[in-house]
Amino acid sequence: MQDAPEAISALITSTANSPIGTFPSDSSPVVPAASAETVPVSYRTIANAYRNYTRQSLDQTRSFFEKLGGVRSLGKAFELQTEFAKQAYEGFVAESQKIRELHSELATQRLKIWKVL
Repeated sequence: MQDAPEAISALITSTANSPIGTFPSDSSPVVPAASAETVPVSYRTIANAYRNYTRQSLDQTRSFFEKLGGVRSLGKAFELQTEFAKQAYEGFVAESQKIRELHSELATQRLKIWKVL
């Protein structure tokens, strides 16, 4: 069972492996959170989820500024910024929900220990 944190991390990072320059809506579908219930959640799993989201967010921001540097019109810059803000918000909401579900599962696992006692 040593691979449990890595298995959950792989589920969480399904969108993190998208090519640089793409946004979350451009990547493959997100794996449902119900599959995470089959593997125990640990503090490391949650930390990995935060790390992966941070890495993904930084990559998206870097990509945005690269694209913004190539824009020649103010209208296109506003359009690009609006698209980035919308996709960053959607990604934040989705990742926050995943992390919240991981916290909930960890709490449920911890409370099961008290029920046994």
